[in-house]
Amino acid sequence: MIRNVVLAKLTAGYDAAEVEAIQDGLRALNTPGTVRYTVGTDAALREGNWDFVIVADFADVAA
Repeated sequence: MIRNVVLAKLTAGYDAAEVEAIQDGLRALNTPGTVRYTVGTDAALREGNWDFVIVADFADVAA
């Protein structure tokens, strides 16, 4: 399995509804070789964390 992790900082004043729509779109992706997409927003437990994360698991390098 191959795991790809993307961390992002969002600009101040971002549209939370737009971010949620993007997350929903990523969760709905169904591409060959994709095992799972995990997507989420920081829980704000500590200041300075990344705002948004995408974890994508793929069956193999070819995927």
